[in-house]
Amino acid sequence: MEHPIYIGNDTTVRAGDLKIDQEVLTTDGFRTVVSVIETCNEVDVYDIIGVDGGHKYYANGVLVSNCEFISFEETLI
Repeated sequence: MEHPIYIGNDTTVRAGDLKIDQEVLTTDGFRTVVSVIETCNEVDVYDIIGVDGGHKYYANGVLVSNCEFISFEETLI
């Protein structure tokens, strides 16, 4: 629900905040959200690291962003 989805070239919205009739950026250009379905299913999600050109990449045809802060350290101070 927290994953950033691009609604413009430099604008994101959290996946959980998407609304019907909102446009998202896809591999086919902008597409309109026609439905939003909340589920109670737990699924594993992953951030892609080492993305060329920054944090943007397409997942299932939708332009998304990974976390801007990723660390390989076991502890952070």
